[in-house]
Amino acid sequence: MNSQIFPEDIRVEFPRSLREDNPIGTRFKADLKVSQKSNKSNGFPIGPPYLVVDVKTIKIVEDFVPEIRLKAVRLKTASYRVYMYVKDNTLESPILAASRIWHKNMRKLE
Repeated sequence: MNSQIFPEDIRVEFPRSLREDNPIGTRFKADLKVSQKSNKSNGFPIGPPYLVVDVKTIKIVEDFVPEIRLKAVRLKTASYRVYMYVKDNTLESPILAASRIWHKNMRKLE
C-alpha cells in the first residue's frame, strides 16, 4: 500500500488462509474499500476506519522477492491466533528467485 495515502498501521481485513499459506513478505494486489463499523441505534462510528479486500480481485505479485524470508509458525494457544516468526531457509534465495523470474520473463518474449 502507498503509505502516503494510508497510515502504515491501518488494519486490513484479508483472508486468513492466504496469510497462512504464503510466506511473510508475499505481496498481493487487490481492490480495497474503506469501511468503518457504526452503532446500529444512532449511526455513530465505532472505532477507526479500516480496509476490506475484495476477495475476488486478489492476485499474488509474482515478480517480488522479499529481502528477509520469514514464516509464521502457529503456536498452540487457546485461540490458535498466536504466531512465532522464524527465518525460513526452505524458500529460494532472492538471487535464485530473481534469476528464475528473469528467465520466465525472457521466455515470454520469445
